[in-house]
Amino acid sequence: MRIFWEQIGVLLPIYRLAGQGLSDDSIAEKLNVPKSKVQSCIAWLLRFLKFTTRNELVQYASGIPMVLGHARQAKIAA
Repeated sequence: MRIFWEQIGVLLPIYRLAGQGLSDDSIAEKLNVPKSKVQSCIAWLLRFLKFTTRNELVQYASGIPMVLGHARQAKIAA
């Protein structure tokens, strides 16, 4: 089993592809990793960024301004 720092090698590509609106299946296929790996990375990203829905993550990763999350974005940017 890989340690956390080896696993984050797929974190950025998963984040980027999630921002493009791809599903877990599509991301797993594109990166040639198990769907369970994609799901666990998405779950970690949601917890780390303190989002409650995948939609928030997709909007944040794609750069689309969030209507309800504008205060959070301003805080992160500062």
